[in-house]
Amino acid sequence: MSIPPNSAESASDSTLCAMCGAELSAGTRVCLNCGERLPVVQNRKLWPMWVRFGLWRIHSRKWARRWVWVSLGLGVFFLILALLYAALLQIWVFASLGVFIFVCGSGAAAWYHYSIQWVDQNDSWTKP
Repeated sequence: MSIPPNSAESASDSTLCAMCGAELSAGTRVCLNCGERLPVVQNRKLWPMWVRFGLWRIHSRKWARRWVWVSLGLGVFFLILALLYAALLQIWVFASLGVFIFVCGSGAAAWYHYSIQWVDQNDSWTKP
């Protein structure tokens, strides 16, 4: 008894859902029967260099989003601190330093944000 060539091809092109056992076509990320998300193998080498560098050592969307807020928070904190020191000591170089740190923190937050958006639109995050 031989296997028809079409059935061998269809067996390699489809998988089964781990939750309900429904047959899934190749490239499907969500089971249409039960809604279970399928694990996706993540290949970061295919990401653009700016995304790989921006999300270096960050493996989940939750942690990447936290770094957005940490960057913004530190930038605002140091801006306020520098402005207070500048006003108290009458040394206005502190104000320019605070603005510089704020701009750097905001830039880092924007970089994280756009890297997160790129991964959301073009790839997926690994499950923690």
